[in-house]
Amino acid sequence: APLKPADEELSDNLALVYKNISRVQDYLDFLAAFQTATQNTQDALDQENRFVESLKREVNTLTEVNKKAIESAVNSIQNLITKAEAIKDSPTILPEEGLKDYRLAEEDIVLAPSPHRERRLEQAAQHIQDALDHLIDPQQQQQ
Repeated sequence: APLKPADEELSDNLALVYKNISRVQDYLDFLAAFQTATQNTQDALDQENRFVESLKREVNTLTEVNKKAIESAVNSIQNLITKAEAIKDSPTILPEEGLKDYRLAEEDIVLAPSPHRERRLEQAAQHIQDALDHLIDPQQQQQ
């Protein structure tokens, strides 16, 4: 059937389709941000744990060797929070406590560099682990 320029029903349907496509894109952006945040946080934790091991072999520095990894984790968690806020309206794929957990992850990850500078490396690694635990349920991490 030929399209009519003033077809209100068609316009409404197209508007709904556009809204749904935008919502799907927001979901995809959220999933990509979640994946990046968890990977960067895991990378920071792995690097911190390697550094703790190297200290046992007399390597020492007051500089946070994993500063870039932690900064990447911080930035990606902050991006995840932004993407989660974009999809928080129902219906959503956002876990029930997701946004709250992501904010707690951000609080933990920004605490990691300070104990590192004070040579409390296990505490720095624990902050990173806590951030990761807020992103991914520890039970799921072991699978």
